[in-house]
Amino acid sequence: MRCRATCIFYPPHAPPDTARSRIPLYRLEVNPLRPHTNAFIGPEALHGLYFAAGCTHEHDFHDSLTKDGTLRKNPLAIAREAVVDPADFSNGLAVFCNKVNLVNGSDIPAPPAQGAFL
Repeated sequence: MRCRATCIFYPPHAPPDTARSRIPLYRLEVNPLRPHTNAFIGPEALHGLYFAAGCTHEHDFHDSLTKDGTLRKNPLAIAREAVVDPADFSNGLAVFCNKVNLVNGSDIPAPPAQGAFL
């Protein structure tokens, strides 16, 4: 199973000096196709951390806050190893809903099969 679940926040009043209309707050990447290397920002323990393709990891906006508490331009530049590597959609959805405190996640239907890569 490959999955990318992202919680997006749409600020009601985006600052006029930015082009961002949405901010990723959390992303769970299950068995991603591409590797990821952390930037040297955020918590020092995460600096330069490498995740190979297929290594489940998560991006949490808390890791991308600057020293003054503002969110960096690219909050997805920092990731950490996921505590749980979900085996299927329902388990992945449960991890995601728990992380973002979504109470009605069971109402979200599983997506239809999307075929296979040839």
